[in-house]
Formats: sequence, C-alpha cells, structure tokens
Amino acid sequence: MKATPLLDLFAVESRLTEEQLLVRDSVRAFSRDVFAPRVRKSFIEETFPDDLVPRIGALGVLGANL
Repeated sequence: MKATPLLDLFAVESRLTEEQLLVRDSVRAFSRDVFAPRVRKSFIEETFPDDLVPRIGALGVLGANL
C-alpha cells in the first residue's frame, strides 16, 4: 500500500532534529512492515498482539508523551 503524502501546513517536519526524524522513520517502518499486517487478524480474532509490545518498547516509544 502506498502512503498518502501528508501536508505539513505548519512546517513541523522542518523543526525536527535528526534524531527525531530517525525515530519517526523507525516507527513508520515498524508500523508499515510489522504492525499493520497484524491489525486485521487481531481485530477479527478480538485479540491483542502482546508479542509486539517488547518490540514497540525497543523502539523507545512506550510511555512517550505526545
């Protein structure tokens, strides 16, 4: 599935540091390659993919303030 280009109306992306861009790209790749393929199956089976929690934690985004 091809991603829809997003409009950055407030130029937020231009304010991100190199580290923040790397985190964004890592989370985006994980979501696309690992998480998204599991969503439909988990929804249909009414389950939560517990095995993905440690992998999400390894990305350093658990408990992040958004």
